[in-house]
Amino acid sequence: MTLISRSTKETASLGETLGRAAVAGDVIGLTGPLGTGKSVFVRGLAKGLQVPDSYIPSPTFTFMQAYTGRLPLYHIDLYRFSENTQQTVIEQIASIGIGDYLFGEMGLHGVCAIEWADLIEEILPSPRLMIQMDIQEDNRRITFCAKEEGIRLRLQSLRQYLGDVAL
Repeated sequence: MTLISRSTKETASLGETLGRAAVAGDVIGLTGPLGTGKSVFVRGLAKGLQVPDSYIPSPTFTFMQAYTGRLPLYHIDLYRFSENTQQTVIEQIASIGIGDYLFGEMGLHGVCAIEWADLIEEILPSPRLMIQMDIQEDNRRITFCAKEEGIRLRLQSLRQYLGDVAL
């Protein structure tokens, strides 16, 4: 499913809509160039999960932030990880414990949103939802990809709640 967002408000609203439908154990991978709205989308996701503080900064320098809401939100940003070290990105994230949020108890009880998820896509749990964000003129093209049937059905059911947002 591909949608067009005409503003940051629409991108956040789309994230909020997904947050309202999120269930424990969801893994959401966000990919796309800088400035496409990945962090804006996660802020909306947090609002949909009823995280009290609507300002959710990108955890670029801390790598991961946890927020309490209807479900815990684990926001991971892999932008600063680099293949230019002696460790791979996967080894780097393993060394700081991010795997606990993807595969451990914490991940089973919350929602994990990962910016720059393409850096570790081969180890992401399945099922998962991948969201590719691209710049298209002054808009954002947001493409949802889910290979698992349950997530695909949930995405289809979201269409009825989107209204004028990002259509």
